[in-house]
Amino acid sequence: MPAAQYVRSDLSDHEFGNVSTDLKLSLVEAYLKAFTTALRPQFPELWYIDAFAGTGERVIKQTAVPADLMPGQAEKIERRRGSAQIALDIRPAFDRIVFMEKKKSYCSALERLKEQYPGRNIDIVRGDANAAIEAEIQAMKWVGKRAVMFLDPYGMAVNWTTLERIRKTEAIDVWYLVSLAGLFRQATRDPEKLDDSKRVAITRMLGTDEWIEAWYNRPRRPSRRV
Repeated sequence: MPAAQYVRSDLSDHEFGNVSTDLKLSLVEAYLKAFTTALRPQFPELWYIDAFAGTGERVIKQTAVPADLMPGQAEKIERRRGSAQIALDIRPAFDRIVFMEKKKSYCSALERLKEQYPGRNIDIVRGDANAAIEAEIQAMKWVGKRAVMFLDPYGMAVNWTTLERIRKTEAIDVWYLVSLAGLFRQATRDPEKLDDSKRVAITRMLGTDEWIEAWYNRPRRPSRRV
């Protein structure tokens, strides 16, 4: 991991992550290296597609410490590589990289990142990830191509139909980090409190309404008496 960089924050900063984020990104980096190394001799084109690319980096803010409590410390902004930056640094390199992002300020940050890699085939697509993935898949013939797609959404943004479209290409490896926290927030403990919007959201994510039976009518463990 490169040395931490401490700089001022700006409006396009993407603040997130913890120790588990570091572990996740290190595993992704190792996989991408293995992917391009193994498949470079076999396919003319290797692609990386990041459907929730963010800014290319992640920001960690360290809160200022008053001098009267401990040795004083000013607030610091630490920047670390995100999935987009990691993909650009992979060797052997990907032939084409596609960054998809809904937020305008994040797309602007990705454009600045792209400028640091002149000569690379980098596309930045602004919009909903499901629509962007569908358009990308429809526009391409996948003969002679293999890709890795990284799906790391906040919440339940990925539709099941999108996953089905990806599978039908038979050319894309997928890393999909499912937001269980988002799922649990929508699926209430009491089925009477499950409104239509929550039911529709979960069904859109899972691709079936059979989850209702599995979730609410599953056998309960008997409670232990003390």
